[in-house]
Parts: sequence; structure tokens; C-alpha cells
Amino acid sequence: MKTFLRILTLVCYFLPFTFFVKTCVGPEMKLAYNKNEVAVNKEAALTYEKQKHIQDSIVAKHMSDTSQDHLSQAPAIDTLKADTTQKSTLSNVPPEKQSKFKSKLNNFAWSLYSVWERVKMPTDTSLSGIGTIFSYKNIFGKMLVGLSFIISLLLLFNTKYIKTGKRKTILLATNILSLIIFLVVSLLSSVSLLWGFWLLLILLFFELYNEVVTKNDTTQE
Repeated sequence: MKTFLRILTLVCYFLPFTFFVKTCVGPEMKLAYNKNEVAVNKEAALTYEKQKHIQDSIVAKHMSDTSQDHLSQAPAIDTLKADTTQKSTLSNVPPEKQSKFKSKLNNFAWSLYSVWERVKMPTDTSLSGIGTIFSYKNIFGKMLVGLSFIISLLLLFNTKYIKTGKRKTILLATNILSLIIFLVVSLLSSVSLLWGFWLLLILLFFELYNEVVTKNDTTQE
């Protein structure tokens, strides 16, 4: 029963933990940790697109006015570019085997990246507990979730240093305390917490209760 609870606890770090949405605002990537920030970033993206559209229209009009002056030079320039491109392409063609190896390597790297992104962001609007360790809003929150994850790993593998009930109780209490502090930090930082976090906290409280009750029963006997 205890082992099952600890495995379930570890699974919680791969569930939606904190709210997280990426929004492209021109060349920049804006991050949102609550729904209000998403609305602000989307508004900024729309404003940027409108400004870009106006700028593109002005540039297109300017190019249209000056295009007649360069028509006589265009054929010669296009021919030169075509010859240069053809020579460059022929001289830079890699061997067939090398090309296949690079293609496989790129596919493998992309597969690893895709798996990592799915672990980091289990949904399009969330970070997992693992993802929170790497992409949370501030370093203090990252450290707290990282500490909680390490403690959960130690409890799962049950090393010889924590086989006594007292040490397990201390570790569980420390884990709960780190998550409660993380909760306060998230509230102060305007970060929305999701159901994976709450499930983890409930399971840890249940584990602590189970550990204390088991210890008391053993003492009475």
C-alpha cells in the first residue's frame, strides 16, 4: 500500500501542475502563468500584427512606386543569381550516406525534443511538476518543487538511510512544507495552480497520516 502511494505521488509530478501558456508577440515569446496574462499577451499580439500590417502596406506601396526604375536590370540580376545558385547547389551536395545519417540524427533529436516537451507540458495550457522545475516564474519556486521531487524519489526507493519511521516522517513533513511554501509563492507571484499540485498535496498528507498511525500502532504494541 505504501509503495503504491509513493508511486502515485511520483506520477503527480507528470500531471498538470501550474498554468502556463506561450504566446508569440512578433519576434518575442511571451509567457503567461494565469488567464489574465494570456489575455494581455493576446492583445499585445493583435496590436503587433496590426502595426506590422500597416508597415508592410507602406513598404509595398513604396516598392511599387520604385519598381519601374529597376525593370531593365532585373533580367541580368536574375540570370546571375540563377547561375550562382546552381553552382552552389552542385558544389555543396553531400554524399548520400552522410545525408541519410544527418536525416536520421535530426529525426532522433526531434523525437527526443517532442517527448521532453510533452513531459514538460502535458497539455497546451499547463506545466507538469517536472516542467515547473525548469520553467516556473521564479527560481525560488523551481527550487521548492525540485526539493519536493527529490524527497519523493528518496521515499520511493527507500534507501537504508531513511528506513526508520522517524526519518520518513521528517521527510514527508518537509515535502509537505515545501509545497505549502510553493503555494504561498505562487499566490504572491500570480501563478495559477492546477489539479496535479492539489492531488500531490493530498496524497502527501495521507502518506504522513498513514506513517504516523503506523508508528503509533507499533509503539503501543
